[in-house]
Amino acid sequence: MSGPATQPPVLATVRVRMYQVGFGDCFLLSFEYAGQAEPARHILIDFGTRQLAAGLNLADVAGEIDTHTGGGPDVVVLSHRHQDHMSGFGGSGTDAVVGRWKPRLVVRSWTEDPAAPADAPGPAGPGGTGLRAGLDQGGAFATALSQAIAASARGLRADVRELALAQLANQAALDRLNAWSRTGQGVYVSYGQPLALDTVVPGVQ
Repeated sequence: MSGPATQPPVLATVRVRMYQVGFGDCFLLSFEYAGQAEPARHILIDFGTRQLAAGLNLADVAGEIDTHTGGGPDVVVLSHRHQDHMSGFGGSGTDAVVGRWKPRLVVRSWTEDPAAPADAPGPAGPGGTGLRAGLDQGGAFATALSQAIAASARGLRADVRELALAQLANQAALDRLNAWSRTGQGVYVSYGQPLALDTVVPGVQ
């Protein structure tokens, strides 16, 4: 005879923190539960910058996130691969803090899935001219463009170089996200796909 069903924890408070990272994005959603029997859970959405505002330091922001989460987020969500959304995950002076984090779930686009065919036009599409291939070609073009224009360029050429650089992935950040994902925490999603967030953050779907 089985015992009474365990009641799920009751969400009491949701906090939304938006960190000042200059030209970039970084949001922390914190879910707190009634009675404090269940520890608070945290979802970090993006962490990057293309240009820091005066006086800002990404390492300091990482420290704030670490403090607010009690040692790192439970879930990391990367909206897309641009520098202003991901550079804080590695190679931007944040490694001493971010390197300690152990997220239980890492959510990224299906285009980041290493098992997806390079020519896939969609999450489960057949071969042909695909979105992944197009993204890869765009990245190769941005790389070539940023290398062809000297760092000392001014005016329009400098603007074009900056736009090209903004399209490129921060490799150190990408390596860390891949490492987190390889340990079984990574999921690659597309619009409308169910995501079992409540297995990590109770009460959230």
